[in-house]
Amino acid sequence: MATAKLRHIALTVPDIKREAEFFEKVFGFTKNSESARSISLSDGVMNVTLLPYAADRYADKAQGTAVIGVDHIGFVIEDPQEYAAMDERIKANGGEFHAKATAGQALETKYADPHGIIFDISEPAHTWLGIKY
Repeated sequence: MATAKLRHIALTVPDIKREAEFFEKVFGFTKNSESARSISLSDGVMNVTLLPYAADRYADKAQGTAVIGVDHIGFVIEDPQEYAAMDERIKANGGEFHAKATAGQALETKYADPHGIIFDISEPAHTWLGIKY
């Protein structure tokens, strides 16, 4: 079975700049990247991605409208063969495909678990926002 490592936690907040400043000043995080759609920070091990709150973020999905708080969590899969098998294992255990996205240099596949919690898995052996996995 694949070993998945927690890669990031994405938080949806009303003001991503204010939240980034909070993480920098309170926890000593360093900003890795910033765009109009997100700010990513790291403590050198884990990443926190800040996303702007949008009431209709998941309007076309079963998850409904977004809330302020945890948007999704991300995992990186180390073994390329296990990464390929992960889709089948997720679906066999009640998860369902949600979306594909490119984050930095990596392809992410997003899923919803049986309770609707969104998570993504990313390609093995890549550098994501300055951190080598």
